[in-house]
Formats: sequence, C-alpha cells, structure tokens
Amino acid sequence: MAEEWAYEEASDEEKLQIAQRFLLASPPGQVHEVLRDVAKLVPAHVLPDAALRGALHAYNVKNCVPVDVPDADYKVY
Repeated sequence: MAEEWAYEEASDEEKLQIAQRFLLASPPGQVHEVLRDVAKLVPAHVLPDAALRGALHAYNVKNCVPVDVPDADYKVY
C-alpha cells in the first residue's frame, strides 16, 4: 500500500520550472504575493536572482501593457 503513494522528489530544475510557472500565472497585481509564497515553498538555491529576474521580466512583458491616456501625450503602464 505504501508503494502506491511513493513518489520521486522533483529535481531542482523541475522545481525552478514550477516556481516560474506560478509566477507567470499570477493574477494582475498579485505577483509579489505569489513570489512571497513561492519563496516559502522552494529552497533559495533553486530560485537564483537571475532566474527570478527572468521570470519577473516575462511577467511584466505579458501583463504590463501600456495604454494611451485620453487628452495626454504619454502612456500609462
């Protein structure tokens, strides 16, 4: 019976991919809360600064869309 529930622990690369997916799937305006939760679940060495910056950059490109402001000569992000 115990063998039915046996599983292999995810590798560090798999954990990194899962953490990045969580960040990219964050609802608008909630990425910092999701990041705080992911940091509690994933060991620090799995999510290095470079990978974190890459995931946050991808999130911002996807979700931070500039819009034109009526009667203004600038855009809001």
